[in-house]
Amino acid sequence: MKRVLRVFAALSATAILSALTVSGASASILSPAVTGGPNAPAVGSNCLFSTAGTPCYLRNRDGFYTAGDTHGDTVNTDSANGSRYIYQPYLTDDGYTYGSISTTNGALCWNFITSLDNVYLDSCQTGDANELFAMVPCPDGSWCISNFDWGPGYRLYGAADDTPISFVSYKASAPEEWDALSST
Repeated sequence: MKRVLRVFAALSATAILSALTVSGASASILSPAVTGGPNAPAVGSNCLFSTAGTPCYLRNRDGFYTAGDTHGDTVNTDSANGSRYIYQPYLTDDGYTYGSISTTNGALCWNFITSLDNVYLDSCQTGDANELFAMVPCPDGSWCISNFDWGPGYRLYGAADDTPISFVSYKASAPEEWDALSST
């Protein structure tokens, strides 16, 4: 219930922001707070994925990239090629900043369907809890990515070539530690 109320509050803030933007008022005072990740790239990374609007590839420590750019398809692992994605911070909850992860044109966002256990690409819906992800620093300096609905105890996981990425209970293993890279 607490998370539903926070999402509702975030949606209300978005509506206010839209109204201010339409009326010509400055929207900079309503920017989301970014407190869940460092300002510098993670160890092994050379792309500032935590900075809004920066397109990066995500590769885990087992060498698998996140890949996918088709509506309705899963985001998969790929050992040779990746898709660039953009992180856009949206709201802060319990000390973690959650945001959307979208394709570079901003048309499709990662959407975690809990009943299917995988991340899919779907039309972006501002404030959809299934589409909110946190970039959390892992102990080794890489990124551990969690989902708003499942909380920080579950991390994005990809351990085999050409399989859908999903979330698992945090174990601190290489398939859960992601570097943000400027090229594949």
